[in-house]
Amino acid sequence: SGYPDRLSNEEIDILAQVIGIADVYEAMSHPRSWRSAFHPHKAIKHLIDKEGKGFNSKIVKSMIEVLSIYPPGSIVALSTGEIASVVMANKGSLTRPVVSVLLDPDFAPVQQRFLDLAEHPLTSIDRIVEDAELAERNPKFAAKRELARWWVEW
Repeated sequence: SGYPDRLSNEEIDILAQVIGIADVYEAMSHPRSWRSAFHPHKAIKHLIDKEGKGFNSKIVKSMIEVLSIYPPGSIVALSTGEIASVVMANKGSLTRPVVSVLLDPDFAPVQQRFLDLAEHPLTSIDRIVEDAELAERNPKFAAKRELARWWVEW
């Protein structure tokens, strides 16, 4: 925001703008004591909504090119009904990342397998899967996922 000197737009160093946008994404996509984490996809959508209205358009577009529309860590439902975690973005294909299939259509665990959606044109992402749905459909899996977010090995 240009604090404390009330700088705006190009007056703010480009690297400071990059850090600012990355900080907003990080803050939104991780839980805080007063709120749950936003789904990474929704955090990216927020950045897109703010593009040109406080966030430098070029920096937002560059960040989206790196993270894609479905950033790593996003839980998504595939057109096959399976539930997967986004592992890696595919450069040049914002909607077809590499995913790790973790659950079947009934949210039961399956043998993990990786799937590059850029190489499988008949399989696509249908929607994001919110943490609440995951907790309702498979509480044990959701709890393990939540613990993994907070646990840091020192």
